[in-house]
Amino acid sequence: MHVVQVTYALDALGRDGDALLEAWPTLSHVAAAVARTGARVAVVQAAAGDATVHRDDVIFHFVAVARGREAHGAGAFRVPRGATRLHALVQALQPDVVHIQSLSFPIQTRLLARRMASLPILAQDHASHPPRSWRRLVYRWGLRPLSAVAFTARQQARPFLEAGVLRADIPIFVIVESSSLFTPGDQAGARAATGIGGDPCRLRPDRSVRADGPSEKPDH
Repeated sequence: MHVVQVTYALDALGRDGDALLEAWPTLSHVAAAVARTGARVAVVQAAAGDATVHRDDVIFHFVAVARGREAHGAGAFRVPRGATRLHALVQALQPDVVHIQSLSFPIQTRLLARRMASLPILAQDHASHPPRSWRRLVYRWGLRPLSAVAFTARQQARPFLEAGVLRADIPIFVIVESSSLFTPGDQAGARAATGIGGDPCRLRPDRSVRADGPSEKPDH
């Protein structure tokens, strides 16, 4: 199984591939987790410049996408400059399935689906909301070719379905958006290093740490 993950979101700081992987750790963590299942994984990421990075058995392709717009289809649509190159690369990788990060790029999604013909395409929501007014028509048109969508909880799909942005019959997968590489360590050593105790110990919104017990300020 060859999986290609596609991210259209541009880094506002214009960092290069290696710096972006450090700044956006889940970009590599999620891809590496899929690779550990035995799948072949590539990531195609819109970026300020072209680069290729190999990390954790995953190939990351960073494709230069400018913030200007280019006409597509005799000017019918205008998408970020470089989107055509990005889609050409995805097609050249010959994936078995494409995983698009975010529902917020309906035009790019539609254009990619048109180029990839009948290839299964899943889009994963990242805490977005359905648009209002005429933009719903654009989203409905752009997301219609999707084979499936993923949400952290099924209830999060409801506003998109009620707005008609997603097809009523589209398969919905419940997937935790991401996590971290943190694993439990030695509890006694951690208590000694931090100097705190209690059962349990909790972090408060004001970033202070205390053992569970009476407090002058209520928890929020």
